[in-house]
Amino acid sequence: MATVTARFRYLARLTPRMVSGRILQEARKRWLLGRVWDRSGDVSSIVLQFDNPALVQFASVYALQGDRFDETCDAVSAGTFISNGQSYDFGAPNLARWGAILAEDPTQVRLEHDFAFFAFCIPLVRHDTESGLRTTSELVNTLDAGVTGPDSLRRFEWSPIALALRTMALATAISLVDERSRQRMAPEIRTISGHLIRCGNLLRPQVERYLGYNHAAFTEAGHLVDCLLRGLAKDAERAAKRLARVIWRSVLPDGTWAERSPTYHVHMLLLTQALISSQLLPSSEMDRTRRVERLMRDALRVLVHPDGEVAILNDAGIGDAVSPRLVGWSHDMLAAPVLATAGYARVEAGSLSAIFDAGPMGPRSVIGHGHADFLSTEVCVGSTRLIVDPGVLSISRGPLREQTRSAASHNGPYVDGEEPAEFFGAWRVGWSAAAEFEDVLSDSKGEVQAITGHRSGRTRPWVASARRTIRREDQGVLRITDEWSVSRAATSRFLIPIEWKLTSQQGHELVFVHRNGSTAIITVTRGQISVIERARFTRGGPAAVEDAHLVAFAPTDSVLDFQISASPKTGRGSQNNAITR
Repeated sequence: MATVTARFRYLARLTPRMVSGRILQEARKRWLLGRVWDRSGDVSSIVLQFDNPALVQFASVYALQGDRFDETCDAVSAGTFISNGQSYDFGAPNLARWGAILAEDPTQVRLEHDFAFFAFCIPLVRHDTESGLRTTSELVNTLDAGVTGPDSLRRFEWSPIALALRTMALATAISLVDERSRQRMAPEIRTISGHLIRCGNLLRPQVERYLGYNHAAFTEAGHLVDCLLRGLAKDAERAAKRLARVIWRSVLPDGTWAERSPTYHVHMLLLTQALISSQLLPSSEMDRTRRVERLMRDALRVLVHPDGEVAILNDAGIGDAVSPRLVGWSHDMLAAPVLATAGYARVEAGSLSAIFDAGPMGPRSVIGHGHADFLSTEVCVGSTRLIVDPGVLSISRGPLREQTRSAASHNGPYVDGEEPAEFFGAWRVGWSAAAEFEDVLSDSKGEVQAITGHRSGRTRPWVASARRTIRREDQGVLRITDEWSVSRAATSRFLIPIEWKLTSQQGHELVFVHRNGSTAIITVTRGQISVIERARFTRGGPAAVEDAHLVAFAPTDSVLDFQISASPKTGRGSQNNAITR
């Protein structure tokens, strides 16, 4: 249980605007939402403008949000929802129940969220307009029928972020349907329109501007789309400007989304591109937004591995956002390899590449997605992941959530029993340590040759500090050196996916062979191999847990040094470790 002082330190992080905004939000939920819903019962007099040019342009980009359901969405009409390899069988659209997924299995948070966000309806309507609109209409009718009073509106599917994402998804799906089809499916369009109007009425007093960052961006974007649907041009322009300012404030000078989660970086980049496409901003604000968008795209070079998917650091998961390729990532990006403000760097040595995390946990007032992964590293051999972060084993309050955020679960230099942050609840942080880059040595092309990150206890000098240096050496060798300020019980623990088979252990050398034929050799030159055992990690979130080797190294005289060499499998086989959707 969190101590009183940890809770006090958490509260001290909050800005006055966040505190007052939270209070007002609760007041609105208690006194307004039920009345708003009641007044939304008769929506026949409101005609939504799905052919609004700005909306159509916004939707033409935002439609990418549905691409990850492209191969599985058709099953929804038959009563099965599939997301990231997990499924929910609800029998038929009129039998769907939101909240039932988590009631049966608390690990299926992403499945529950995706079902509430309705991005699957975009490809569903695109594949077969009549069938897709009919199924979508039945689903929103069922969702509406589940509201029996104000208390129903406190469930997740009616939260501000769910309202916003559902509004954007449904509006996108219908705006891309031709006028003749909309006329032919008029009853279904009326049902979906009624739901959209109710969502907009509920969202308008709940836009989460006080929270900032992704919550402010998502809900402001949902409000923007609602204004476009209703033909409120001036309101839409104001919402577009507010959304642009949220994005400007939330992107660091190096182009990284400030919450430091690669997944949320991709989400926000897509939203920025949709805003630009809408052409709603004045020229000066459009120019600034375009510059920010370019910086965000350039940052993908550091945040994305050669397999084309994000690093799974800081609450990131593969498949939670659109593919980075769809928002601008490519193998031949020429952007800088160090994001100095965010504290991410990319180091390449022949077929090996590493993403190095040496930054803060996140914005001081909002660290909900931060993990104690100070100085953690992910390594690839070609496009095959060799060393991985544990990923997100839980986003629900409890021991597993605390474990997934802890330093003990990550591969940065660690002192047994000493956590560099106070975690409690699902999203709360009291005190936390900090990390930053100290030294960067680059070659004549600007690529990283050696880089050192430092973690300190900040206001707690008795907390052990540590350094990690990653060097690119000759013959495609990657060298990692960890140093501790203390000699007590120090370790560095690395996860290697089980698809890498440990074929040889001789003295200080480990040889791993991947099922695609790639080989990796880890040689400890200072320190010792202390543990090799089975562990778990997840690339795709709590419901997609995989086995891994846990390899722990102990330092000698507070220093650990090891090198990695590899020979990748050439050809198509080297691509097979990406998650199949």
